Amino acid sequence: MTDNTLLVYSTETGKICPLCQKPVSECACKKKKSKPYRDQFGHTPLSIDENIPWSCKTLVVGRGMYESLPVMEEVVSEAKRRGVKLLMVNTEDALQYINKKDTNLILHLTC
Repeated sequence: MTDNTLLVYSTETGKICPLCQKPVSECACKKKKSKPYRDQFGHTPLSIDENIPWSCKTLVVGRGMYESLPVMEEVVSEAKRRGVKLLMVNTEDALQYINKKDTNLILHLTC
């Protein structure tokens, strides 16, 4: 696993972020960097400020069940600059890419 991958652990006391060691509901890592853009999009977007796992050939963004997660244009531009194929689909469709070679996923699970 690379340094810019966020894995959440589940324990008897709930889900814990491995980076800040706080419950997920209080996580200091999750979306903090993108929150300033929330008013602009009506939802906290995926921004270039996040730790995006670029070390792949294909980056799949699961935008939620109703594709509610906005993806900022800077993310699209950075993917093109890096030569990374960017797929933006609903989260259910994104799951088919789990364990695909040279593919990383960002999954929005809440809406």
